[in-house]
Amino acid sequence: WGHCAYMTPCEASKVAVLLCFFLTAAQAQNGVSEVKPKAGSEASELAAARRAIDEGNARAVKAWATNDAELFASVFADEGVEMRPDGSVVRGRRQIVELVKASMKRLGPGVELTVKTTGVWLDGGTAYESGKSVYGYTQDGQPKTFETLFAANFADVWRE
Repeated sequence: WGHCAYMTPCEASKVAVLLCFFLTAAQAQNGVSEVKPKAGSEASELAAARRAIDEGNARAVKAWATNDAELFASVFADEGVEMRPDGSVVRGRRQIVELVKASMKRLGPGVELTVKTTGVWLDGGTAYESGKSVYGYTQDGQPKTFETLFAANFADVWRE
């Protein structure tokens, strides 16, 4: 599984695929909520997707903690994209590395990222994740946070 797309709040609201999140947002109110497939093999595929997502999120958290843009970008597929709030799209792992390096430089060391997945949906070889991430950092000596809710505001798309 590789991270194919990271959509920020602006882009996610424009992407039709997120309709599934709007329809199932009520299921993701407390803790982890997953739509369970009926067949055993489908359930194991969903479990495998969830493990891959959790591992990818753990790498992203470690990347920010260690100021390692390469590690962060390793979560993405080679052709992965990051959609930016200004409507631009960063295509490919190499470009994502450069974007994250610039962000890490701007925010400085010691950024603490936390990610909580509240839902995972599987459609063939594509998994959709919803949840919340919070970036904690210090700016001008003051603690700051940037929170992203990705149930209805942004989504991650993962592919085998």
